[in-house]
Amino acid sequence: MRCDTPDASGKLPPARAIQAGGAKVLPAPDSQARITEGVPKLRLPGGFQAKVAVARKENTYICNETHWRALAAVKEACKSGGRLRAGWFIHIPYPETEDASEPLAAAVGAVVSYLVRESTSP
Repeated sequence: MRCDTPDASGKLPPARAIQAGGAKVLPAPDSQARITEGVPKLRLPGGFQAKVAVARKENTYICNETHWRALAAVKEACKSGGRLRAGWFIHIPYPETEDASEPLAAAVGAVVSYLVRESTSP
């Protein structure tokens, strides 16, 4: 499948499936989806706000492929009794100013801490 939307550098992605015969979209486990719903409600340092976005169905960019492969690993671990129970992909924007680097890092840390805490709590 070919995506007609260029990436950030203006290039079009190659037309290929992530995994031959594999699903174009992998749903997250229900428990992971519930945790994800809480991300936009987080009060983050520096006034940052996290947004949750649905991956492009074409799965043609490195971010989508990374997330797809993480979800595939979660699915396999759940079937085989492995420990992996969740996997996320987080887009981290460039800081708008040099002064925003540390607050942005703190905000990203808060999101990651939330995801880990919620996905490992009984």
